[in-house]
Amino acid sequence: MYKRTGFTFIEVCLSCIILSLLFGCVYKIMSYARSEGQRGQWIVQTSSELMNTVRLISLRLNQKNYPSVIEKGKTYKNIRVTYDEDKDGEVKVGISGSGGGSDFGGFQLYSYKEYVKYDSAGRIVDFKINDKCKDFEVYCKSSALPSNEEQIVLRFPVCESEELIDLNHKPGKINWYVFTLGKKDKNTGYSDLYLDTYEDKYASEVGNGIQEEERAFFIKRNFQKNKLKPERRKLLISDVSNIEISNEAIKYTKGSRVKHQQRSRNIITVTINCTNPKDKKVNLQEVISVTNDTEVYPLS
Repeated sequence: MYKRTGFTFIEVCLSCIILSLLFGCVYKIMSYARSEGQRGQWIVQTSSELMNTVRLISLRLNQKNYPSVIEKGKTYKNIRVTYDEDKDGEVKVGISGSGGGSDFGGFQLYSYKEYVKYDSAGRIVDFKINDKCKDFEVYCKSSALPSNEEQIVLRFPVCESEELIDLNHKPGKINWYVFTLGKKDKNTGYSDLYLDTYEDKYASEVGNGIQEEERAFFIKRNFQKNKLKPERRKLLISDVSNIEISNEAIKYTKGSRVKHQQRSRNIITVTINCTNPKDKKVNLQEVISVTNDTEVYPLS
């Protein structure tokens, strides 16, 4: 009798079906493991970026201050200031002094925000709070979502003092810190958050009704984004789905019973939300609160 060898068509088909099912299961397992690995990697990387971002915002907000003038030795009775910009956008400050000088001896510090005048006994006889240049305050958006245009969500200056020591002048420096939400990514629908740093300079004037002790009180420099070029742009974090900024103002009185003014102490809270573009159920959030003696204004 003839002995059959090989496989029948049915056996081959069954083998192919079983192998397909086996490879399909293996593929699903490997695909799931790959997606879970990518999700875990995104969570680790985004968590680190979120933490670094809110720390940086907290650090910069704690550094936020106002212009001031440090003076020592001889000074002019009349000082005029001119501003110019070169072709690269760098601000140049011109100083001209006249009228001979008085010698103050030790260091004198004049503040932009507060004008304080004392009598011979060291008592406060005049006290003023300055609000002439609102650009020296904090500006923020209450909420920002990704859009087709860049959005400034937080802006404030950090200033270095102007110095006038024995008629040698060093202009003050302003670092405008601007936190910008970039354009919405067409693929993910989310945005990147950047920190843009603009550098500017300032100087104070004396004369024409401005007294020596009031010189810092009359400093005025506005943030002009179109005229200043960012010195640095740093990418802080990607896949930002929402940013919320709120503040709570606490009024308090400063000065003396004779002369006093009200100032604001603001608690600024920044909340940043990020969403995994490949799994919208995965969301991360970081919140930071900073207390600062500054005014807070809304950005339009």
